[in-house]
Amino acid sequence: MNISKLQFKNVLSIAVIGFILQFVWEYSQAPLYSCYIFFYQCLWLCFRATLGDVVITLLLYGVFLKTRSKSLILILGFFIAWGIEVLALSSGRWSYNELMPLIPVLKVGLTPVLQMSFLPLLTFYLQRKFFNAHS
Repeated sequence: MNISKLQFKNVLSIAVIGFILQFVWEYSQAPLYSCYIFFYQCLWLCFRATLGDVVITLLLYGVFLKTRSKSLILILGFFIAWGIEVLALSSGRWSYNELMPLIPVLKVGLTPVLQMSFLPLLTFYLQRKFFNAHS
């Protein structure tokens, strides 16, 4: 598979913008999780979570390039986040504290679902706006 310079630039800029947005979100919502003790203690956990978020964002970018459907990205992002939260909560990988707003019927955190629903689209928008990339 031969990747063009433009395609590489697009993917790299998606990864960089996505990393920045996802890391800020992860760090901002850290106090909503039971593992949160103090600000710097969660740095490594937020960094690792952000790497996974970037991979998901890149996968969604591939879908977006094929479909150009913002609605599909919102829906896929929602269900990916919901699935990850259900699996993580049921396996004890993480838990919420009393500050986390929950989606009533789904019993998962609102902030991680909003994160994966909207940040990928914001990433794609910023990439096109600031890098003037045509994909």
